[in-house]
Amino acid sequence: MDGGRRLVTGQRLPRTTWRRRQDFVDPEKGEPSLCHPDLTPGELVDLLSTHGLGPTTATLTIAGTTIVDIAPAGIDKASGVLRALDVVGVAAEDTVAFGDMPVDIPMLTLVGHGVAMDNAHPDVLAAATSVTDGVEDDGFSRFVDRLVDVRSGYAGAPPGPSPG
Repeated sequence: MDGGRRLVTGQRLPRTTWRRRQDFVDPEKGEPSLCHPDLTPGELVDLLSTHGLGPTTATLTIAGTTIVDIAPAGIDKASGVLRALDVVGVAAEDTVAFGDMPVDIPMLTLVGHGVAMDNAHPDVLAAATSVTDGVEDDGFSRFVDRLVDVRSGYAGAPPGPSPG
């Protein structure tokens, strides 16, 4: 097996030092997260896909600038949100979600209003209904404040990035 680095005959993973499995499992999410010292998350997803991890075996999503999340096939943030909304009896089109990385795209496209942070991954910006300030500039709370103002009849600025 050549030190566990060969997944399929013919193609090898780049040489690296692999850590224990528990180093890759986020205890809050209960799913493994991988990073690689030499590969971008997109390259790692591509490599894992060529070795049989894909839509029928696993959900691979870019969850950060260096992180790939691996979940059971068909499980992503949208499926989790749908399950939670079913429990509380709220329709997806009546909800708002916020995100900044590709792992958030299924959720952002599911809800009635998907909001990207202004420093989000380009694919997230393209998928979102609107954009708000980044986390460092309190984008989430500013958007929610403006949303509450609009819904309560206040004639303030509509939700979106803060002016200038």
